[in-house]
Amino acid sequence: MNTGQLCADKGIPAGSHFYYACLYQPQASRLHPLLALHNELSTLIFQSTDPGAARLSLAWWGDELMRLQQGRAHHPITRLLQQHDMTLDHHAFISSLHACDLLLQCQPIDSYHDWQQQHEQRCHATALHIARLCHAEGQETISILARILACASMIEQLHYLHRLIAAGRQPLPAHLLHQHGITLQTLTEQAADERCSRLLRQLLQWVEKDLRADKYTLVNRDDTHLIFARVLCCSLLSQLAAYLASDKNIMQQHIVLSPLHKLWIAWRNT
Repeated sequence: MNTGQLCADKGIPAGSHFYYACLYQPQASRLHPLLALHNELSTLIFQSTDPGAARLSLAWWGDELMRLQQGRAHHPITRLLQQHDMTLDHHAFISSLHACDLLLQCQPIDSYHDWQQQHEQRCHATALHIARLCHAEGQETISILARILACASMIEQLHYLHRLIAAGRQPLPAHLLHQHGITLQTLTEQAADERCSRLLRQLLQWVEKDLRADKYTLVNRDDTHLIFARVLCCSLLSQLAAYLASDKNIMQQHIVLSPLHKLWIAWRNT
């Protein structure tokens, strides 16, 4: 398997939100290594059962990004990034790695805003470089992309709550747990409890509200450079609508939109 195919397989797995967001995006193959790196870090943050081992891997990626800056990358993903004719913002990548480290820590998060900011910071480097590659630079564009990617990241984290809590992590805002009168143990042992469902629904409603605000901005701008952002935003909104309409919460099921539905969303937002 060549490097380009490896990055495509990791960055835009068939059927994923990223796959359909890239479907009609001009020169989408240039986004593949960025999204592959983004997904590699997602796997570390959300799927690792050993936070210590995950942090060691994160440190390795920090060293690898330093090697990338020096033009001597080792990993296939960073080697392909090295080949791209673009200026990589090393400080943005390091800041994103720091946010990944915070998400790996076992410290409680105070509020939804803090939770969102951690995810947004972790997605900032990806958003910055996607904006550059799509010729859609500008602080507002980068912020919109970072928020949409952060919403995708927050939904992904909720999919792995059982695993994260079992690993001793504190993945949810503490004040919301207190407000709903539940603990992390309650979430893992009684996921079907009405209090758990109300908490998870509230989180999804806030994520949905953030996405709707960004969708409104994107629609009004009607920028052909931002096909990736529009498709990703609309796909996530459709997934959230399915969760919010369901009798079961996000810990009890994993809703995946049909390929035809995602294809329709991608075509409609081209």
